[in-house]
Amino acid sequence: ALTLLDPLVVVDVRGEPDLTQKALFLRGRVLAEREDWSAAGQAFQRLLDHFPDAANRSQARFWKGEVAFRSGDARAAESTFDE
Repeated sequence: ALTLLDPLVVVDVRGEPDLTQKALFLRGRVLAEREDWSAAGQAFQRLLDHFPDAANRSQARFWKGEVAFRSGDARAAESTFDE
């Protein structure tokens, strides 16, 4: 799954922003399912940083907090959930 998503997550002005947002979110979810907390957190953070108006922003913020919690960083999880 990651091999298929990787080319789509290049944040590029020439790309399709909606497709990139969805691919970043799915990449984060796949990485979270694999318990690759660091990479999953990075995917969700990239989505939040590059697409402030993304339709799935609240879901990405939730998963960013969930990833922080599951990786043992309760403070980061709490601050993410409080945003």
